Amino acid sequence: MTEKLIRDLWQQYSYLLTPAIIILGNIVQAIITSKRIESFKNQLKKKEIKYSYYNQLQIKSLSKIFQSITGFKELTEKMIGLEKSSPENYSRISSLWITSYFECTKLFSREKYILPIGLKKKHINMFSNFNSLFDLISIEKKLKSLYYTNEIDEVELVGNYEDLSSISEQLKCYDNKRIFEATILSINDLCQDIETYFEAIE
Repeated sequence: MTEKLIRDLWQQYSYLLTPAIIILGNIVQAIITSKRIESFKNQLKKKEIKYSYYNQLQIKSLSKIFQSITGFKELTEKMIGLEKSSPENYSRISSLWITSYFECTKLFSREKYILPIGLKKKHINMFSNFNSLFDLISIEKKLKSLYYTNEIDEVELVGNYEDLSSISEQLKCYDNKRIFEATILSINDLCQDIETYFEAIE
């Protein structure tokens, strides 16, 4: 009797329960979907914040490198043909150049971790040109230190001839013109790529 009553009640009210179950299922599904969407939005927001912060670091880093490298370029251009100037003038400007060289190499080494991958790979070897020029200028500076300008603006040798001969031989190993051109080209190429990067994010 009880089983028949339950069966009769089910048959009588099942048409009401079925829509209710469907509605309840839809509500549960909607809640689950809503939570998934919210979770996705939160993850996306975190990625956007991270990406934005990463971009800001890149911009800051590239700005510092651009300013440093353009100053280095100006000094490099001043060094072209400077071996014909007075020993004192060469010593003064070459000292500025060497300081700028160390600042640039140190800055690039410190900031390269944050640079765009393509730019970093392209310019990572540019310092081979800088290093060659550094060696050339350092040797030329030693040569100039063997001389001084006297009271009547004449350049006199104050060092010994052995040092003069040794340093002169070292200088023969360097192609002055090629090294300067390669260095200037590397700097211009890097500056152009940095400008292109900034233009792309405007």
